Amino acid sequence: AGGYYLLACGLQKEARHEEASDAFREAGRLEDSGTADFFHNYAVSLEAVRRFEEAADAYRSAAQLNPSDAEAWGNLGALLVGLGRWKDAAPCQERALRLAPSVTHALNLASTLYELNRLDEAERVLRDAVVLDSRAVDVRELLATVLAGQDRYDEAIRLARETCESSSGALSSRTVLACVLAEAGCLDEALRVVKAAVDIAPQDPRAHGALGTVYVKMNDGGSALAAFERMADCLAPEPDRLPSSPWVSYAACRGVALSLVGRHDDAMAAFQDVLRNDPEFFERWPEVAPHYQTTLRETGWNKQDSNS
Repeated sequence: AGGYYLLACGLQKEARHEEASDAFREAGRLEDSGTADFFHNYAVSLEAVRRFEEAADAYRSAAQLNPSDAEAWGNLGALLVGLGRWKDAAPCQERALRLAPSVTHALNLASTLYELNRLDEAERVLRDAVVLDSRAVDVRELLATVLAGQDRYDEAIRLARETCESSSGALSSRTVLACVLAEAGCLDEALRVVKAAVDIAPQDPRAHGALGTVYVKMNDGGSALAAFERMADCLAPEPDRLPSSPWVSYAACRGVALSLVGRHDDAMAAFQDVLRNDPEFFERWPEVAPHYQTTLRETGWNKQDSNS
């Protein structure tokens, strides 16, 4: 077992993860009682070859063998997020934050809570993170987004503006400000801000995604669709998509835009692509659900599905 473990670690250092995972598996077969380091290293190689469920099991074993290790719980939480298992990830990330309070752990947990629409909890975590580092731009950006999600638009806009100024107009801050303004109904200003972001970073998918989101708020489905298609042009290819993939968000956005322009058959295809990867998407994002419901009615998909 020891020989196979050393072999596996050597192969891992050479990024030969398929061979490494085989060697780790053989080491585990020969000697059942693995250490936390063994399971961590095994998980790293399994994750590298996209054997995510097995990697999650290995990360969980590493965390359980060393329950006071914040990094172990954080690794498990991060992988569960990647798999779209946000409800399972949240307790792991919460434990990592409790064991080792940091801005990174707070952001990870708050992002998961936001995904789960647990906005009050996300706000509390982010407020604590601001105490840890009042200059952390990404914390302030997410906090502005969370406040907007609670319809606290004045606070959200003020914070987003301050963050944009303190970050010297960083792209992420501009897109957050634009989306917060759009949520608050300040559509003309939101459009100016996000167009400036696109001009600054024309190859960044976030800028085009934010532009499309603003156009959706303006009920301009044609312009939104064009922006989302440019977003897709900027995304890295990803044939094997996970629920957390930006391609799933793109498919949802594209479905909304297609629904707005009345192309409901195409919209349904996009929405079904979302649901294949993330069956609970519309439960977590209720603001998107009305577009999906409209397309269901227009296509008669529910009736056809029940008849079949």
